[in-house]
Amino acid sequence: MWPMARRGERTPHRSLYRLLDVSVLGLAMLLLVPLLHLWSLRIFHPLDLEWMEGGMLGHAWRIKHGLPLYDAPASEFVPYLYPPGYAAVVAALSMFFPLDYPLARTVSLASSFAAAGAIVWCGARQLRDPMMGILGGFLFLLCYGGSGAFYDLARVDGLAIGLLSWAIVLGAERNEKARVAAAVFLCAAFLVKHSYALFGLPMMLGMWARDGFRKALRFGVLAAAPAFFLTLWLNHVTHGGFIAYVVGVPLAHPMIRHQAFPGSFGELARLLGIAWAVAIAMILMRGMKLGVYRGVVIVGIPALCGAIGVALMPHLAWPVGVGLLDDSIRMGTLVLFGATVGASIVVSLSYLAARKVSWRWVYGGGIGLCALLISALMRGHQGGYTNVLIPGHWALVVAMTTASARLRHAWPGWPSFAACAVAWSAQLTWVAEPNDIARLSPRAEDVAIGRRIVEQVRRCKAPVLSPFAAWLPVQAGFAPSSHLISLWDIDHPGGARERMIDEFRAAVRDHHWGCIVDDERPLLDYGVRTEYPNTVPLNVPDDALVPTTGWRGRPRVIRLAPK
Repeated sequence: MWPMARRGERTPHRSLYRLLDVSVLGLAMLLLVPLLHLWSLRIFHPLDLEWMEGGMLGHAWRIKHGLPLYDAPASEFVPYLYPPGYAAVVAALSMFFPLDYPLARTVSLASSFAAAGAIVWCGARQLRDPMMGILGGFLFLLCYGGSGAFYDLARVDGLAIGLLSWAIVLGAERNEKARVAAAVFLCAAFLVKHSYALFGLPMMLGMWARDGFRKALRFGVLAAAPAFFLTLWLNHVTHGGFIAYVVGVPLAHPMIRHQAFPGSFGELARLLGIAWAVAIAMILMRGMKLGVYRGVVIVGIPALCGAIGVALMPHLAWPVGVGLLDDSIRMGTLVLFGATVGASIVVSLSYLAARKVSWRWVYGGGIGLCALLISALMRGHQGGYTNVLIPGHWALVVAMTTASARLRHAWPGWPSFAACAVAWSAQLTWVAEPNDIARLSPRAEDVAIGRRIVEQVRRCKAPVLSPFAAWLPVQAGFAPSSHLISLWDIDHPGGARERMIDEFRAAVRDHHWGCIVDDERPLLDYGVRTEYPNTVPLNVPDDALVPTTGWRGRPRVIRLAPK
């Protein structure tokens, strides 16, 4: 933990090292305490904290009852665009625990802690600096607000990053059992969030550089073969519906390019700007070790300036104005990104010129690049929220953890320890700023309002369509509803399931549902307002039942078919 004293020699600075480390650790613990209390409140809240939670519970409910997900008629169920992994885990656990919000949220939160634990493992096992690993775990957990407050939601993100993180850290181990476990975790991550399969490529390349082609290929086969055959099986039993939903439907969605780049990189830098700057410093250290001082300096100086600019400009909004602030962040992000790529290219070319390959550079750099790429693509995808940045957050935290540990081992003196303490204290404090406890806390008064609405819905005739609160029908004794986002997903010209919108419109015209729980705003169209003209107001106050994060949709009226 303290490199200068790791062999047991006496040193006058040992107490200083302890003091610096313990002080930063105490700050991290202090910042995490409010979040621990917040999570204890949110897990048991019996209503949606984010408007898609109930829909994911609906997936688990259908799996538990043996009902189809991807080949059901539009009048019965329209699924999300995810593989069934998370819903299947929740459904399996529901054999022992009630299938409701607490179970699904516990799975997500426990998995998020597992992702933090993977960083701790990395620090202790691979970097030989447990303290940096522990601080990295705390930093990742404190990214909660900046990632949309998704760690504890009944959504796929927590389980996906938990599985992926352990695939990555185990893949960095040299023994065969760890590689097999990494392959299993990567396959499981694919079955939860299929875009995470892309991480297998840099993992294979890193293993190739370290262990040779045959062992890398073995890892790839162990990870890809089960995923491939499970995909074929799922597609077969759903009559082509699985691939149509998770691949075909998203291909018809537009991309919001400025949100992908530079928008996503600006969001990453504003939350973890210091971590990014420290990661650049690590690249510069690697370049100087290889003797490429000139090229490293040329790309390194603007990189550090860009990182500092992106880091400071949000906190200097009062003197520069909002318009200039946006331009400055955009420019700083472009400089930061370009200089990072430039520094990486210089180091990579230096390795090639020296005719040697660093497996750590290939493995870690490839995973970092993959994390940034996936974060950008998913953020630019129509409807992409800040939760899609979680892989980027995790990668930047690992980069800061790695760079700090390398620095402390390379220059084991009080200046390096003090520099790390300052950087970590600043980054921990900064990243905790978006954790708005008051805004993210569930309202106790909403519970009574929710129970009243459940009783009103209970008087409806089955089936019930509740696209803004898909778990509400289950609470009232009916089957879960399709979610509005599922309908929006398939309602794109040329999409693989565009025809199902016509089926849905036909079901509306036929008054298939006994009632429809709607929002007052004209968000749900498809003929609903014409065919279900009679409304019963739910008398929901303007500040009630508002999701704490994400889209602010909520039930406001019950629509009844004409008698």
